[in-house]
This record gives sequence, structure tokens and C-alpha cells, in this order.
Amino acid sequence: MSQNVFDNLVAGLKEIDSVRPRHAVPAWINSLLKRIGLERKQVKLINAIWDKIADDFFKIPFVSGHNKWWKFNEPIDKLRLAFFFSRGASIRNISRLITRIYGLRKKKVQSHYQDALNEAQLNNQTARFVIHGHTHRYENVPLDTCMKNGHPFNQMYFNTGTWRPVHELAARNPKEEEFIDFNVMTYVAIYKDDERAGRKFETWSGALG
Repeated sequence: MSQNVFDNLVAGLKEIDSVRPRHAVPAWINSLLKRIGLERKQVKLINAIWDKIADDFFKIPFVSGHNKWWKFNEPIDKLRLAFFFSRGASIRNISRLITRIYGLRKKKVQSHYQDALNEAQLNNQTARFVIHGHTHRYENVPLDTCMKNGHPFNQMYFNTGTWRPVHELAARNPKEEEFIDFNVMTYVAIYKDDERAGRKFETWSGALG
């Protein structure tokens, strides 16, 4: 393996955390191997490393603790099933199997606002806003409204997403394993009193391709 190919491989693997949806990671790796032009024996070695990593992953206590035999629809169960049937297979075939199991073309964007509903400060009405980040998807979700001290008390959930590059699987034909990369960024401003003519918040989101 030449130094240039090795550098491209390492650079591509470092971007795994920015791949969306997460279940498209095998497709990302397979696409990466095709782009950099590895030899067959090198691809076989990477496949063996993949199997070893998968074994180690499912042995992690936090991961194995989410494997509930009575809840087969849990994501961890689908992953375990995919890796069980694909063990010893090429990353290309693993990618195809996981694409079939998860139906990536119809995969809905996951929202995290449900986590905000458990915040104590939200439930006891001491907080107007819950702000999360680093999920790669920005959100503005109205949560609840009530009257407090004779005035409307609106509660909102914001997710600032990420400022990192996002590598997203193209929607037209996921089987082609084509990705488009772009940067996304979100600003959230919270105001008090009359800082913004009585407005309570402001958000701006954008993408740079």
C-alpha cells in the first residue's frame, strides 16, 4: 500500500463519526475502499479487522446491556443480526445487508426532543428552553405552553446539530453507496427582558456545500 493510499484510507476512516445515517457506515467504508483503489488482499485484511472490531463491540458491557431478548426491534438487535449473518463476508455485502434491514431510503430523521421532556427544570416550569447539540441534526421543537404569572410561558427545545462536515448517503439510490458532504451550522440566541424587543429566542441554521 502506497503512502498516499494509506493516508487517504486513514483520512476517510476518521470521518466515520460524520456519516449519516449512522447505519450507512458500512456503505461509507465500502465506498471509501472503492475510491482509493485497494488491492484485493488488502480489502480481505480490512474485512478481517472489521469482523474483529464487531466482535469486540458487542462485548462492551454498555452495548450488551442494551440487548433485550424480549425487544427484538431494538437497534442493537438489528445490528447484531446483521453482523451475525455477514460474518466473514465482504464489507460490500455487509453494506447491502444492513441497507436492506434498515431500509435506509425510508429512514426517518431521528428527533431527540423526547429526551428534553424528562428535564426537571422543564417539568417544574423553571426553564423555558432545553438546548442540546452534537447530534448532526438541528431542531426547533415547541414542547409546551401554559400561563404563568398571568402571561404565556412557552417552552421550546433546540438542537444546535453540529459544525462538523456531514457525509450523507444520497437518497435516490442508496445501493450505489454515493455520499455528498457539506458543512452545517446553527446559532441559538436566548434573550432576556427587552434585549430583542421582548423576543425570547432566535435561531439561524444553514448549510455550506
